[in-house]
Formats: sequence, structure tokens, C-alpha cells
Amino acid sequence: MESLELEWEIDPDEEKEKEMLVHRDLRQRSRLSSVRSHFDTTQYDNGRRTARRGLMTITCLATFMMFGALVVRFSSSSSPSQQTFNSRGLIQIHAGFDGSEALGAERSHVQFKDIDGTPKDPLEIFKDHGYTYSRLRVMVEPNGSYGLFQDIDYVKEMAREIVHTNSMKLLLDFHYSHWWADPGNQWIPLGWRGVNDDSNGSNTSNITLAVLKKNVYKHTRAVMEELISQNTIPDAVQIGNEVNAGILWEGGRIVDGDMQNFVQLTNSAIDAIKDSFSANEVDNTAFPKIVMHLASGGWKDFTEQWCTNFTKAGGIFDVIGLSYYPFWHGSLQDLADNMKNIKKVFPNKDVWVVESAYYWTETSSDFQNLPFDQTEDGQFDYLTALLDVLTDYGHDTAVFYWGSHWTRSHLWMNNTSNETWEETSNRSLFDANAQALKGIDALIN
Repeated sequence: MESLELEWEIDPDEEKEKEMLVHRDLRQRSRLSSVRSHFDTTQYDNGRRTARRGLMTITCLATFMMFGALVVRFSSSSSPSQQTFNSRGLIQIHAGFDGSEALGAERSHVQFKDIDGTPKDPLEIFKDHGYTYSRLRVMVEPNGSYGLFQDIDYVKEMAREIVHTNSMKLLLDFHYSHWWADPGNQWIPLGWRGVNDDSNGSNTSNITLAVLKKNVYKHTRAVMEELISQNTIPDAVQIGNEVNAGILWEGGRIVDGDMQNFVQLTNSAIDAIKDSFSANEVDNTAFPKIVMHLASGGWKDFTEQWCTNFTKAGGIFDVIGLSYYPFWHGSLQDLADNMKNIKKVFPNKDVWVVESAYYWTETSSDFQNLPFDQTEDGQFDYLTALLDVLTDYGHDTAVFYWGSHWTRSHLWMNNTSNETWEETSNRSLFDANAQALKGIDALIN
């Protein structure tokens, strides 16, 4: 398996006990396939009058087909999702973003502006630019620092903004932690531990798998029940975030490819979603797609092996969601090869890019693989190239831009060390004055 270069941060709650390793990645979107129309014509030969009728029929058919083409073009340009033709027919790419910080930033008086400088609601800007999907994380009793506002009340309010106000689809991202969940951090929520256990690390291993399963079920069902009650049912649900090595360490950690404990936890979450639907008599046609999320955008062999082990252990999923950042996960060609391979090996599964981003200004990190300039034009060019990869993939997919609203973070980070994570701001879709960058249109054009 290839090595993973990580970006680290310290959880202020655990600072005295041990350093935490925190990896941050970014976002994307989707396409949907369709059927081509086919017209059969019948020839008649009943004399001159019939020939004239046949000519009229051909003319009508040609007019109808031209009108149909215009309808397709119009629906494509006016729909929030990208539609395009390739050798497989009509495909659709949903443009998405993860603006989980947007409401918190707005509450802290960040005034978001569109490209032309017009002040607007932070989600409305994306709707107006043609985005159709929004990704939203939900934490377990976060303390509000480091951009982690996403408790159930926050999630409910933002879900209403996404679904009701802006008529977008919702991808709900369960972080089963009080802290960022990623390949280097999958810590059991503080509220699920013993009263004297406030640290991260192996001392959480005394919590049994049975207790973890119970807590996963209870938390997942509680969140789903709240969203069902306000008619903001997610279109897709992500069970864990960047779960390369499992969740809820140590009990749910994947060790040497053994996924038995991990799968018991993910299946417990899915059972909770099913039971929330049954209890509220929600039609199963509204059941969300189940997304498993890996930070392995360009790692073909790792992704295939992970998915194979997961399914053999009884794991359930509809979508493999990939994090892809070129400075961590290989080239765009590596991403293309990975997506096509997963679709080949698991033809009934969708493949999405649920996180991606690129720098619009210079970063302080010493990254080796930055294939485009760190400028507004470079960010736009990267996203255009990413869209080309998704188009060439040739199947329905979705892409979500991560950290889309990460701007003016000194107003809302809420940490005692005065960190702003400027590097994350440098790959937002807004500049330092919270004005949208041209890159916002790259996943749409």
C-alpha cells in the first residue's frame, strides 16, 4: 500500500495526554445515465398521395427529433446537474460542495458574496451557480471549536436550508466522533467513554464492541428521526468519514484487513436507518444511498482490496466515495484508473468523489504534486481537469468540493490557540474577503 502524507493538528481537549494526527481532505460530485430515444419509420407505397403523406411524416419526425434535442439541451443547461453525451449515452454529473462550516461562519458575521460582489446567502450562491448536492457532516457532541459546530440542532437547521430553501440534495456525513474523523483519527466520542477518560488513544479499548454497536445505533437513529420529522431525509448517508482503517478505535479499527468488528458497526448504523424509516412509516423508495468513504482517490489496488474485504465481511454499500487531493492521492490519471477499475470490479456500485479541492493562492506546505498553478486560474484549471476525468469515467457520478466556505476563519474557528488553518482557507472557493472565486463555475461548465 502506498504511503499517505498527512496534515496534522492537535485536539485541544487531548493536548495534555497525547498529540493527535489529523488529516484533512476536500470535495466533489455526480452523473446519471439515461436511455437514448429511437424512432422507427414505416414505408408506404400507395401512390403519389401516400408518398406525399410519407414526406410529411418524415418532416414531422425530423421536427420532433429536433425539438427533443432542444429540450435535452435546455434541460441540461437549466438543470443544477451537468448532463453530457458519451459512448454510453446521456450521463449526469451532480455538482456538490461540503459547506458544513457555512452556517457557523454566517453566525459569526461573515458576509459571503457572489463573484460579482453581490452579498448573498452562502448556500444560495451555490444553488445559483448550478450546484445540486450539498454534503453535511454530523458530529457526536462537538464542543464548537475548530469549525466543529455540527451537533444535531445545527445539522437540522442547515438541512432545512439545503433541502427546503435551496431545493438541493443532501449527503449526510456521519463522523462518529467529537473530533475530525479521517485515516489518522477515529476516536470514540468523549460522551461515550468512562467519566475519567478524556483522551485519545488505546485506553479507549476497554469499551466493548457491544457497547459501541449500541451507541452507533442510538446516535444514528436519533439523527435520522430528527431529519425525517422535519422532512429533510438525506438522499445519501455516509457511514463514517475516510474509513480506511475503520472507525471508533480501538473496537472498530481494521487490523491486517480484518473487518469483522468494523462491519458490525456499519451494519448497526444501517439497521438504525432502516428502523427509523419503519417507525415513521417512510416509503422505502426514499431510502438513502449508503456511502462508504475512503481517502484513496488514486490508489487503485488499495481501493479494490478494501472493497473486496468489506463485502466478504458482510459490508453493505451503494456508493464508494473517494477523497482525491492531487498532493496526497496521486495524479488525475491515477484517479481515473481507480474509478474505472472499481466500476469494473463492482458494476452495481456507484463511484463518487466526495472530497476534493485545490489552492487558489500560495500554500506554505512543501507539497511535491501540485500539477496546476496555485492561483485562481490554477484552481479553475484543476477543477476543469477533474470534471474531464468524471466525464470520461462514463457513468453516473457526483463530486463534492470540500471546505467550500472556509474563509475568514479567524472569526469562527473558536480555539484558544488562535489557529485559523490558513492553508485550508487557501483552497476554499471564496477569497480572503468571502467573495466567490471563478473556480465555483469549473464543475458546472
